[in-house]
Amino acid sequence: LTSKLDALQKDFSEAVAAGDEQKDLASKTEESRNAFASELLEEQSKLAESQKDAEDLQAQLEALKKEQQEQSLERDRHFAELTAKTQAEDKEKSELQEELFQKQAELKEQSEEKDRQLA
Repeated sequence: LTSKLDALQKDFSEAVAAGDEQKDLASKTEESRNAFASELLEEQSKLAESQKDAEDLQAQLEALKKEQQEQSLERDRHFAELTAKTQAEDKEKSELQEELFQKQAELKEQSEEKDRQLA
């Protein structure tokens, strides 16, 4: 009877120890899950922040592209204005030169006519 009682006590002690071990393991598992969940939340937060930064940078890039396009259009418009002005000035210069050549020809003709009259 004593040996059976000792065996039962031994089995009971082993069962209690196994239960304690399971509780300890369950507690460690819960701690690990909590730690993992905390790390996961932190990583998700970092990812969300990185995505927001990327979106902000994309918006800045789009704004810079738009500004660059506007500047390019302004530059092209200004160049077209300068070209038109230069062409108008060249045409006017040409007309004035033609007028000057005509006047010179007239004066030469008048001078030759006077020379003929004096001779």
